[in-house]
Amino acid sequence: MKPFDITLLEELTTKQKLASLFDISIRSVYSYDAIARANLPEYMEDYPVANGKPITRYPLTRYQCWILGKIAWHLRLFSVKELTYFLAEDYEFAVKFSKEEFEKLNKAQITLSIYQKS
Repeated sequence: MKPFDITLLEELTTKQKLASLFDISIRSVYSYDAIARANLPEYMEDYPVANGKPITRYPLTRYQCWILGKIAWHLRLFSVKELTYFLAEDYEFAVKFSKEEFEKLNKAQITLSIYQKS
């Protein structure tokens, strides 16, 4: 998986584009998406809803892209079963996947880049 700056993404990114950016297969992106949908309610909340159901074919938000990147990274360390367990049972681990954590990191990165331009 290639590293990249999440702030450079458009507001919405297709799964195909994300696979290309990560340099992984589209099947891997769908696999990571399934893990996120099953274990991270905030991830699901970013999908638009029609008739009470999320439209999971819709492009991903920056937060969702960040989540899939984190899942990809953690799957280098853990099995799917272990990662799923940690997300469900270990609050301190799971909170690192929260939208609040994403916004804190995103704000810090933007602030850092502003200072670097000065």
